[in-house]
Amino acid sequence: YLAKETVRLQAAIIFLRLLGKDQEALAYDEWEDNFTDADQVNWAGGRNVLAYLKANPDLGWVGNPDGSFDPNGKASAQMIYKVLLEALGYKAKVGDSEDYDFDWAGTIEFAADKGLTKIADVENVTNDDLATALVEALKAEIKEGGKTLIEKLVEDGIVDKAKAIEEGLIADELKATVAATGAKKLTVTFNKAVDTSKVSFTVKRGSV
Repeated sequence: YLAKETVRLQAAIIFLRLLGKDQEALAYDEWEDNFTDADQVNWAGGRNVLAYLKANPDLGWVGNPDGSFDPNGKASAQMIYKVLLEALGYKAKVGDSEDYDFDWAGTIEFAADKGLTKIADVENVTNDDLATALVEALKAEIKEGGKTLIEKLVEDGIVDKAKAIEEGLIADELKATVAATGAKKLTVTFNKAVDTSKVSFTVKRGSV
């Protein structure tokens, strides 16, 4: 699976997942207005996603001038990074809009400026490459600053914090429990292994 080439519909679903809108899109069954080649997708959920994107052009997936989407077309590194930059909160130029952070032609360069470079030179993007770029973006700081994308997704309830910690995307918080175990003795218990040679304490009356 990882060696298979990533297609446009996959990239779109990943984008929706990062926004927490994937389930809403998968359940969207108003097909009256869809991309002209939606029937190329042989599962209902995929066609739902296409209809959802068609109904929400503000998400940036406007398709081609002829009304098609090319759902099974190959996804490029440029496309993947455009999607991930938008998930980080940056605006791609649409039409003649003057309110944008980057345009299509400058996607790779803008992504590199934000620390996204690992698949920039990949010509045939595979699912393994997509996973690499995703992890790269999850650890990148969002446009507003102060937190990474994965921290925002956890904060928004889109990703489970315990799972993010398990996968190494968020550092586990170090916590200590202090208990008096004698007249002049305190026992400190940490929630994970630590190098005690690098830990110091200051003990004051009534506090630690």
